Amino acid sequence: MATQVTGAGGTTTSFSNTPQAKDDTFLYSEDATGILILNVLANDLGGAAKTLYSIDDTISASTATKTYAPADLLTKDITYSSSNDSAGAAGTTDTSQLGAKIWIASDGTIHYSTASIDGLLQSLAAGQVLVDYVTYAIQLGNGTLSWATAAIQFTGTNDKPDIHLVTTDSAAASLTETNSPLTASGTLTVNDADVSDTVSASVTSVSLGGTTGGLNSAAVINMLTVSPASLSANPGETHNLTWTFNSTPQAFDFLAAGETLTLTYTITADDGHGGSDSQLVTVTIHGTNDSAVIGGVSTDDVTEDNGADGIVAGNLTADGLLTITDVDAGEANFTAQAATAGSNGYGTFTLAADGSWTYTADNTQAAIQQLGAGDTITDSFTAVSSDGSDSQLVTVTIHGTNDSAVIGGVSTDDVTEDNGADGIVAGNLTADGLLTITDVDAGEANFTAQAATAGSNGYGTFTLAADGSWTYTADNTQAAIQQLGAGDTITDSFTAVSSDGSDSQLVTVTIHGTNDSAVIT
Repeated sequence: MATQVTGAGGTTTSFSNTPQAKDDTFLYSEDATGILILNVLANDLGGAAKTLYSIDDTISASTATKTYAPADLLTKDITYSSSNDSAGAAGTTDTSQLGAKIWIASDGTIHYSTASIDGLLQSLAAGQVLVDYVTYAIQLGNGTLSWATAAIQFTGTNDKPDIHLVTTDSAAASLTETNSPLTASGTLTVNDADVSDTVSASVTSVSLGGTTGGLNSAAVINMLTVSPASLSANPGETHNLTWTFNSTPQAFDFLAAGETLTLTYTITADDGHGGSDSQLVTVTIHGTNDSAVIGGVSTDDVTEDNGADGIVAGNLTADGLLTITDVDAGEANFTAQAATAGSNGYGTFTLAADGSWTYTADNTQAAIQQLGAGDTITDSFTAVSSDGSDSQLVTVTIHGTNDSAVIGGVSTDDVTEDNGADGIVAGNLTADGLLTITDVDAGEANFTAQAATAGSNGYGTFTLAADGSWTYTADNTQAAIQQLGAGDTITDSFTAVSSDGSDSQLVTVTIHGTNDSAVIT
């Protein structure tokens, strides 16, 4: 009933009808990787004389049936040093049923390498079982062989997911604030050796760094999303999880130039069996200088101050308050200015950081006092926001008043009735003079011209030129003059008025009588 094979040197080996080799079962978890030592002889019969003869990858038939073992077991396998597994792994051609390399070690054990089936082992979920088989033969002291099967049973454990970066994956974005919502995206790779698991992915937390502008985690955590929310995450898959950042409606305008806000999100992959892994995604937002917006009071008016008795000393003052808004934190203010000369040099401006401004001008200066009623001049300066992004021209208008003219010069004259010995002399009596006028109001140092203005008593008429020169003419033959005796006088007057009406002067001509000759008939 035994199979006979003639070996080298004419010896004969055979399988014994007596089942001296006993089946074995070795129990491991999926994580028992590397070189496993299978002591298959430990439960075999045959005493100390038995040796491990050969190994095979086929499940042997039950010894109870006395069916022949695999023919490969009839050939003695090479034995490798039990302390040199690298030689055994490199030299053996034998494998287990699942393809693990196996070889006989010098200490009588089977060495089993999991290297080629590690992926298969790691794919086991918690509680799943994978069984591999090795068939072996032992040689008894009488030269016969007995064979049995060793079962190597692996029980799965829960492998946690692995979320990481592969090649083109990214876990960071650098953005620049643009006054509009910001967006960015990237991919991550999620793998789970347990192929039966479904992995869920979610954003679980966020931390803020840098200039936050009052934002907190609740305000920004929903800006980052991941897709898909669940995935198979099988080994070998890549770039299978997409993250997307969308800040709508937040534009991060509070960030000034040079400031940054860092959002560090935690993305967690969870297999639902207690295994999880996390990956950080960092979004860095760089601030820019947003333009300020200036409003408020940027104009004012003052009026030249001149009383009836002359120029009033002192200063003209004006003021106002500019407003400013700036989305950049801490930049809603102005660059202060002290004693800044106005654009036309009439006065000076001051500006505080809060936008309050004042203007001061010397009221006595000629440029102001020469202003007439209705005349205006302006003085300006430019207010600038502290970040230089906006400016506002501030203008003060100085209104003139009608300053009183001052009239002088010759306002009187005398004429004498002209009467010769032979009777009344025909012709006119004439007088003249020159009035002077000064007026600080530009262009108003002159008179309102008059032509043939009747004297106050009607004896003659006056003329007045704009330059103040005046003349008087009276008919010498009129009775009112001729009736005057020696020592008698009469007067005639008119009023000269400055062109702006602010001053006037009475001009008077005195007519002196003479002793007219009597006429005897």
